[in-house]
Order: sequence, then C-alpha cells, then structure tokens
Amino acid sequence: METILVGLSNPRTAEHLVHLGVVLAQAKAAKLAIVSVVIVPPGQSLSTAARAARLQRRLLRRAASIAAAEDIIAETLVRAGHTVDEALAEVAVELNADLLLVGSAPTIRFGQPAESPMWRLSQEPPCNLLSVAFTGEHPDFRRILLPIRGGHNAELAAMIAVAIAQSGEGIVTALHVVPSYLPLEEAESESAAFRSAWEGRYPGVVQTRSVIAPSVRECILREAETHDMVILGAAANSRSYPYPFGHLAEEIATRAGRPVLIAKTEQPPLYDDTSLLAPNPVAAPAPVANPSADISVTVDKWFAENTFHSKEFANIAELVRLKEQQNLTISLVLPTLNEEETIGPIISCMQDDLQRRHPLLDELIVMDSRSRDRTVAIARSYGVRVVVHQDLLPEIGSYHGKGEALWKSLSVTTGDIVAWIDTDIANIHAKFVYGLIGPLLKEPRIGYVKGFYRRPLRQGGVLHEASGGRVTELMARPLLNLFYPLLSGLVQPLSGEYAGRRALLEQLPFNTGYGVEIGLLIDILERVGLNAIAQVDLEQRIHRNQSLSALSRMSFAILQTVLRRMEKQQQLELVAEVNRTMKAIVQSRDQLHLDVRQVEEHERPPMVSIHRS
Repeated sequence: METILVGLSNPRTAEHLVHLGVVLAQAKAAKLAIVSVVIVPPGQSLSTAARAARLQRRLLRRAASIAAAEDIIAETLVRAGHTVDEALAEVAVELNADLLLVGSAPTIRFGQPAESPMWRLSQEPPCNLLSVAFTGEHPDFRRILLPIRGGHNAELAAMIAVAIAQSGEGIVTALHVVPSYLPLEEAESESAAFRSAWEGRYPGVVQTRSVIAPSVRECILREAETHDMVILGAAANSRSYPYPFGHLAEEIATRAGRPVLIAKTEQPPLYDDTSLLAPNPVAAPAPVANPSADISVTVDKWFAENTFHSKEFANIAELVRLKEQQNLTISLVLPTLNEEETIGPIISCMQDDLQRRHPLLDELIVMDSRSRDRTVAIARSYGVRVVVHQDLLPEIGSYHGKGEALWKSLSVTTGDIVAWIDTDIANIHAKFVYGLIGPLLKEPRIGYVKGFYRRPLRQGGVLHEASGGRVTELMARPLLNLFYPLLSGLVQPLSGEYAGRRALLEQLPFNTGYGVEIGLLIDILERVGLNAIAQVDLEQRIHRNQSLSALSRMSFAILQTVLRRMEKQQQLELVAEVNRTMKAIVQSRDQLHLDVRQVEEHERPPMVSIHRS
C-alpha cells in the first residue's frame, strides 16, 4: 500500500493541505501520514524542541480529526530538526513515503527572487513531491487546469490531476501552449504529438486543448482564470536556482490567484527533457543519503520527538475511539506484594475512570506475589481477578521478584497492549495509565512507553521535591550513559509504570528481579531501535520510599543485568559466580558486621517460546 505524507507548518493552510491529502489517499487507496516539523536554530540542542513538539501535536490532533471525518485514519508525527527540508526528507525515508505534500513558501517576493527552504528538498526529493500554494480559500476540485509542455514531471502531474478530478466528478483540461515564434511545421508537429499522447488517455476525465500564443506564461495564467485549480510539473532540469520548481511554475503559483500544485518526481531525468511526451520510467535512483548522526544528536532528537505529557491524552473518549478503530484490546496489570494501604484506591480509580466512565481497559488483573496482609482480600472485594504468580506455569517453577510476576502476567492477560503500574502510588490518578497508553494508540511506530515523574523523598514526615530516584541517578542513568548512550535521554529508566505492545513484549526475555526495567529497555533498543521507545511525563508520583540497604541491593541487581547484556554483546564473562552474592553492611548501636546476601538476577525466556512449547 502506498503512503502519502503531508508536511504541515502553517496552521492557516493546514486544513486545506490535509483535505487534499485525504482526497489523494482515498483516490489511491493509500495510507495517510501527517507530520509537523519543529525547527531548532543551528547550534541549539534538538532536545529543546520537546515543549514546542507538544504544542505541535495539538495541531496534529485537529488535522487527524479532519481525516477521520472522511473515514481516513491518519498517522501523526512531530519531528525536530535544524532545517525543514532535512527533517521532511528523513520522515519520508523513515515511512517509505510515495508522495510528500508540502505547503509552498513564496519564492518571488516584491518582484525579486528569494531563496526557498524547499530548494534542497526539491533538488533531491526523497519521494515524489507535490508543492501546494493555496489562496486562502477552500480549494474546489471540479475544474482543473493541467498545462503540459512535456518534460520529466508531466506524468506525475497528470496522475495527480486525474485522481483529484475523479474524487469530485471534476474535469481536467490538458493544455498545450505552442509558442507563436516556432515555424508552422514545427508547431503543427508539436500539436500532433500532444494529441497523440493525451487524447483518449483518460476518457470522461481529461479534455485536451492545444493553442498557439506569444507567451506560454501569460496564456496559462489567462486559462487559469476559468479554472478552480492549476496542476503542473516542475522544471525538468535543476538550473533554476533559486526557484525550487522552475521559474515558470513559481511565477504561475505567485500570480494565478487560485490553488497551484507543482509536481516533481523523485526519479532523476536521463537528460534535460524538453520533449512533449512524458518519459518512460527510468531506472530507480540511488537511495537518499541518510548518514547516521552522532549519538548525542540522535538522543536529543529522540527526546524532542518521543517525549510526551499525560495531558496530551486526557481526552479518554478519543483514546477509546482510537482503540476501537484499530481493533485493539488493552490489559492493565497491578503487581502487588503487601499493598493493603493503596491497592483499594488504585483499583477504584481504574474501574471508575477507565472501565465504567470510559471503556479504555478491557482487562484488569492483580498479579500478587503471596502478600501476607489484606491485599488479596481487598482486591477481590472490588470484583477484580487476582492471580498469584507463584501458582502460574508450575511446570517451569517460580522465582522471587517483581520481574517474575510481570513476565508471568503475559501468560494470563489477553490485551494487544499490556500496561503495568506499581501499586504503592499514594496519589493515584487515571493519567498513570492513559498517559502510557496514549502514545501507543496515537503513533503506530511506538512499541513501548515509559512513565517519568517528580519523586519527592519523605524524610521525617516532610516531602522533599525531586529528591527521590536515588538509584536512577546514582546507578541506572550513569550506566546507560556509559554503555548504552542511546538510552541516555530516558528520564527514569527504572520507573514502574510502562506499557507495550504484546507482539513486542512476548519476544523479550524478562529479568526476574529489580533488573527487569533496565533489561527490557536494552533488549527493546537492540530489537526494534530507539524510535520505538517513548516516554511520558506523569507529573508527580508519591509512594513509599525504600531504605538505603534495599536500594543498595537494587543497584547490585541492576548492575548485574547491564553486565549480562554486555556479556551477550561482547562474548565475555563479566559476572563471575562469586559476584552474585553481596556483602551488606549491618549497623547496630554498638557494632558493625557484614551479612552475605544472595542477590541474583535470573532471566526468563521470551514468553512466545513458552506458548509454543
């Protein structure tokens, strides 16, 4: 299936451009994608575009609703870059787009040429390119003028004109203007070649007209007065600086007073073609160069484009609509171990907001690890299914740890999307779940979403802002920066709130203990790449803070996980058997001693292998 990509930059013309994209997507039975580019001044980090990207996603929500009104589900993307042409080219290559629609910036201002930001994009288009100049009024597609002189781009312009005309029962006038300075015999030969090539080619849609005029430009402008729209091919050669699509096409776009579409094919001409007939297809061009940026720029760009805020997804009814459109189901798993103080409010919140008020969650399961308090009884009092993870898959045994519970939850849940949140959250809100699910429903390229938040540290009954996350800042993030720098843009890689697509999660091994979160991130990066990972701001999370000795054991387990991943990559043994025990320092009032504790991370195989066995 073809993909049509619409690039938005001007809110005043966005609606018209999206509407045109919808028309072409319907005519060609193609997928529609809409992208907005946030431009960051050269020298500034692309990560500074994160806030602007959030604002641009509002524009894209409006654009997607325009497409949805015509029964087209559009993929929406925000990209950050230092130049609009490079950013659009990257997206076109990423999506393997067949046609890119862009709004036209005037190249002729005050009668003088001005360099266009589209110049480089037009010279080496990553796919077929359509520059659209609107007049401010909603375009009418019934009477379309198609000036044809021939050249490399005539065929693409004709295909677009016919597709648009057929969408609204319109008529295309294929116009050929013969310059009056040509000798009569040559003029007649051109007219005959034109009629041979175009008459009867699109019966009932295209009518042909050949005229002799002293000025091709003025004749086209005069004919445009009786039409609703003009579509023409760009200049066949590249000797037109600073006009991206040639001086003639640019001047018509400036003076016509109605929408003008200029088409340019991605395939380079074999020569500077000035013949009447559109050329036969030529050999495929060399791939567009897409050199790898250095890691820092890549991470900055990812941070700007893949960092969301839960407020963007607060319209839960819209998320439900997207879920139903995509025929997806969603499961939420609540892992518990002695959480009697918080499990009740968490279940109540999820049931009220995400099941009764809005049917976003299709399944809600408590995955318990043999709690010794009233956790299980409270959960069951809400009518929720409670599963003890030690009782699952008895044929393969059981390990202690949160990661084991998460892994086994894949065997009893059914959702296409699976979300997990910790159950010690004191300030529970539905955003802890819909914030994770939103990016997965909005952007199909995303396979895994991590939450992040401010984590106050409670000391002596007082909350200290931004003092939590000690293991994250002192262990996890330094490790990732050192050994897996592509993951260095994650604010909280160890957060217990995350969601992913089952098709991806079941392909991954799970660590059984504290290393589960960082292990999943490393494995997802290696399997599907950085752009499949997103993060979402959940604002603030208040929870039970752990003791320093517990955090020390957590750090030891996380370090084991990272080193084991490196062992696989480098084929080295970095974690000897002796390193899987930890000597903890135990301090009493009058003495210190060492206590040897086993802190070993086991690794469960991908769940898909268990299902198959």
